[in-house]
Amino acid sequence: MNIIKFGIACLLWSSVGTWAMAQDYYSPTDKDKEPLARFPLTDLKVETNSEGKSVLSYTLPLELTGRRNHVVLKEASALNSPVRVYEGPLAMATCMGAEGAPGCVVKHKSLDVDPLIASELINKKFADPEIRSAALAISNSFRHSGNEPIGFIGALVKRPDEFQLPKGSWNTYFSMESSPQTVTNSTVEWNASAENVMKPTYTYGAKAPGSFTDIQWQATHVSGRWLAEGQMGWFDFTFDSKMSKFDGYFGFGEPGSPRAGRWFGTISPEPR
Repeated sequence: MNIIKFGIACLLWSSVGTWAMAQDYYSPTDKDKEPLARFPLTDLKVETNSEGKSVLSYTLPLELTGRRNHVVLKEASALNSPVRVYEGPLAMATCMGAEGAPGCVVKHKSLDVDPLIASELINKKFADPEIRSAALAISNSFRHSGNEPIGFIGALVKRPDEFQLPKGSWNTYFSMESSPQTVTNSTVEWNASAENVMKPTYTYGAKAPGSFTDIQWQATHVSGRWLAEGQMGWFDFTFDSKMSKFDGYFGFGEPGSPRAGRWFGTISPEPR
């Protein structure tokens, strides 16, 4: 996406009802990689210091930097509202919107980075080798975007602060990479208990307990391991904003092994 257009959109959206939106850090990338370039900012704060100045602080995503970079920015000038400028040792930000939940265009500098640690974190978070490759490209692009890596604060979509695999009946479909036109249907009854037990039922009537483990979230994207019918492998898919549909891929063996096929479907919530 064009950086200038995205920055304007980020600022405008933040100035209208930002209080209802989760705050993200977005690292500019190609359109097809955008969902992987959003990182929830769990510690973003806007406070007033003893001098009466506004102070903006947050920690950059480790998947981009590898090392912890806690950014603290102090209001540098009193521009005509609603635009505010913040400056600090690690960045300069131009912000609009509600002060407690701003939308900002940020230029970073003098960051402490470790590409190896960043790569290790990405490999742990994503199981699909192709998605791993895209996420690594975003991380590398951030670190090699010049002396002032640019990013944006302010989400354009509403979503819950925490995620878990939705309990209930998953109406799932599988298609193998070797035969993508052949789709197999199955039902997965999922109860996120302490044992993380799932019970897949296939079209031919077989039923056996299984499990989802090593679950990793990034916004509505989730990956992990599956175990069923004596086999094991990885899954990596994305839910819609209502957590009622998902689409992605699965493989056999360890995370990072080649895709075996597509895994997608819909979810009927567990009765309350």
